Amino acid sequence: MKLVIGIAGIKFSGKNDAYKFLETLLLERGHTIARISSGELIRGSIAYWKIPETNRNLQRFAKLLVEELWEGMEARGRKAIISNVVKDIINSSPQDVVVFDGVRWRTDVDMIKSFPQSLIIYIDASEETCRKRTAGRKEKAGEGELMTESDFRNLLSRPTETWIPQIKRFGFADCVVENEGSKEELKELVRVIVEAEILPRLK
Repeated sequence: MKLVIGIAGIKFSGKNDAYKFLETLLLERGHTIARISSGELIRGSIAYWKIPETNRNLQRFAKLLVEELWEGMEARGRKAIISNVVKDIINSSPQDVVVFDGVRWRTDVDMIKSFPQSLIIYIDASEETCRKRTAGRKEKAGEGELMTESDFRNLLSRPTETWIPQIKRFGFADCVVENEGSKEELKELVRVIVEAEILPRLK
């Protein structure tokens, strides 16, 4: 039976590294894995229109999707539109494990938990640790420099980011990974989850 895993965490908490370690460990054990995210849908959309892939543009486009294009729908319904598209992609995936990287709304949580086999992993790190990780990372245009405390707080206060901490706070996460250390430490924490939580679900 397919296992659906949701990965959540604030910006620069280490979700991308956690997924890479998870993928490597599962491939080593002979399982197939796919990664999808609502962010990929948004990136594909702005790429089509040749809009620069900056954090600001991604945030504004996501806001447009969930707040403007479906005017008249209640907020939960607007956000569920993206969650439902992701669910369709998951259902069509033939892999043993499908990872939804970037859980950010309650509708995402409900969508993941609707699958018979599911797991939500929250990658946790302090805001200051995450802010320091902004230096040197250049995955999108405009990244690479250390963000100021004010700019980072503004980033986390955007509509697409504000609900993410509730996933941990209200107990929606099945596993919480404290990622305050090195990448090697994170890899070991992910390995423990693979051995204790993921592989038993794949038997």
